[in-house]
Amino acid sequence: MGMIGGAGSALYAVEKYRGAESSDIMLSPKTVFDKDDYVIVYGSLTGPSGPPNNSVTIVCYKERMVCSTASITQSERNTLGPVTPPVEYAVREWTSSEIIAGDGYVGCIRTTITINRVTKDVGWVHEPVNRTGHLPCGDADKEVRKYSIEHSPAWKKALGKPAS
Repeated sequence: MGMIGGAGSALYAVEKYRGAESSDIMLSPKTVFDKDDYVIVYGSLTGPSGPPNNSVTIVCYKERMVCSTASITQSERNTLGPVTPPVEYAVREWTSSEIIAGDGYVGCIRTTITINRVTKDVGWVHEPVNRTGHLPCGDADKEVRKYSIEHSPAWKKALGKPAS
C-alpha cells in the first residue's frame, strides 16, 4: 500500500506541475538506491553556483571502488544540453553508513562526494587546490563550494517545497 500511495502522490504532483505555467523541465526527483555492493543516486546538484535545473546520476561500485557521475542541464526554455561524459572518482572509504569518493584534482579543483547511506544525504564539494608548475592556480577560484543532491526545481514546485 505504501508504494502505491507514494506513486499516487508523485503522479498527483506531476499533474499539478504540468497544469501550471513553467519553463523548467521536470527532471528526476532525488532518489537513492542502496544495495550492499552498489549505490545509485539521482537528483539535482543544488548549491551556491551553477545551473539551477540539472540532473546528476552517481553510481558507486564496491567491487571496483569507483563512483561514476554524469549530468545534464537545462540550457534554455524547454531545452536540455548534452549529457556530460561519465567522470569517475576513486572511492576512498566504503562502509555500511558512508561512501566517500573523490579525485586528486582536475585542473585547480579537488572534488569530494559523500553519500550518507543512513540519512540518504549526498554532499558534493569543490575545493581549490594550490598548485604551481605547469598549471599554476594563482587566478583560479579560491572559494570552497558545497553542494547537495536534492529534488530538481520543478519537483520542488510540484511538491510545494521552497526552492533552494
